[in-house]
Formats: sequence, C-alpha cells, structure tokens
Amino acid sequence: MMEERTQFSNAKLQLSDGDMGRSEMGFKQPSSGVGNHTTTKTGTTSTIRTARIPGKSVSEYAVNSMFSYKDGAFKNAVELTKREIIRSEIDGEMQSSWLLTEIDHWDIEKERIVILCDHTLIIVRFDFIAMCLKDYKRLALHIIDKLQVGDLVYPSKSLMPARKHGGVRLVWNKTENVSLGQKWNPFASDIPYTTFAHHPLIYHEPEKDNPTYNVDHFCDTLIHALNQVYQTKRAGESLLLEQGPVLIESYASLTSMVFNQSNLGFSRERGGVSF
Repeated sequence: MMEERTQFSNAKLQLSDGDMGRSEMGFKQPSSGVGNHTTTKTGTTSTIRTARIPGKSVSEYAVNSMFSYKDGAFKNAVELTKREIIRSEIDGEMQSSWLLTEIDHWDIEKERIVILCDHTLIIVRFDFIAMCLKDYKRLALHIIDKLQVGDLVYPSKSLMPARKHGGVRLVWNKTENVSLGQKWNPFASDIPYTTFAHHPLIYHEPEKDNPTYNVDHFCDTLIHALNQVYQTKRAGESLLLEQGPVLIESYASLTSMVFNQSNLGFSRERGGVSF
C-alpha cells in the first residue's frame, strides 16, 4: 500500500524467484565508501553509519533561521500530524519520528517529517511557518523490498559537484526502474523509491548526536520494524540490504544546484522574508 493523501489498495508485490550473490548472513554495514555493491538478506540489525560532509558546520545564526528548530516546532508538528492522518486501523501505533532530508528523483532536497508506525511509514511535507500539514505519502511497510545504504553519487559523466555524504534509499514494488515520462516529470508521484539523508541541523554542534535529525538512527529503527513485519506479512522472505554507492541520476541540473544550495526545500527566514 502506498498512499499520497488518499489510500491506494491492492498494491502488487512482484516477487522474484531468487537473487544471485545474496547471502543469508545478517546485515553488516561497512564504512560509507564508494565501491562495489554488496547485497545481503537480513534477519538481524546492526548499527548503520553513513558518511557526513567532512568539516561542515552550521552556525547558531543559521539554525535559528530554521522554523523547524524553533522551540517546540517539531514536537507540535508531529502531534498535529498524528491527530490529522494517523489511523489505528491502518497504521497501528506511532513508534518513532524524525526530521530528515528527502532527495527526489530530480535531485531536489526537501525537509520532511518521517513517521514510523506499526504497519506504515508516513512521509510528511509540513509547513513550519504556518504550522500546517501540506501533503503526505503513506507506505505500507511490507511493500518495501530493499534498502540501499552508502555514499550518494552521480554518474561518472555528471557535471554535478560531489555530495560527499551518504544516505539511505527505500525501494518498493521490486523495482527502481522508472519510465521516461516519470523520469522527466519533476512532479511525478509514483516513483517506486525515495532517498533520505541527514537533516542539515545535524551539522550544528549541539545537535550532532540528536537522533531526530540522524538518517542512521532512522535506518536502524526501520530495519528492525521491517524484519518484524516480514515475519507476518512476507514469511519466508528477507529484506534486502544493499551496501554501496547510491546513484542519483543527475548530470547537469542547474535547477537542483541552485535549489539545494539555497536550502529552498526548508522553511527558513531569508533576509526578512519567510518561506
């Protein structure tokens, strides 16, 4: 089940007969270095550690310009979202919540609240200025087939500057392939994967160990939840965890460079103007 504002039912699981080169060993996450892919099946969890941008530091002034960092903003946003969209008959109980960076198929970074429930993962676009929910996507946990963990990289012929940090990609419905129509549509809502990275606030010294902004903590918690769901919803199958570079197909996108460098996907004060 994947939902964008409204619930979709009867989601198909396209199950393969098997996958070459996948071991039955538990997942062990190496350093987030670029290299060959290694795919494993997992029934256990271990601590995820994705690379952070070396030497990056976010100042007190910069973090205070972020509306999500205002006193009580994140907590209140989660509570409001919980009241408005979480349904016990669909989601179960809420387990954890994070404030992360979502990177879409056009390499655009956006601030997202991510809520993990017993049966679902809810990705929320929240306006921290007006303190209102703008949009959301609901994913049934059992349709998630694979997690990719590693450095976010561009194709070898890309002109995009190196990201120098890691991330986690969630893949569902057994495919990462998208049609040309989907690929060239920046507003496509049926892309069968999404990518998360640390929120910029994790680069503020007092917040460097805060799990709320940490994609590693999110991934660890999600793996544990998925292993439990697989036991009941997909007995006999194992979650696939792929270690290695996570490819972002962007070659020379001036739009994403300007958008991301200006933090336009985050609710901030900008020279007396808030957006």
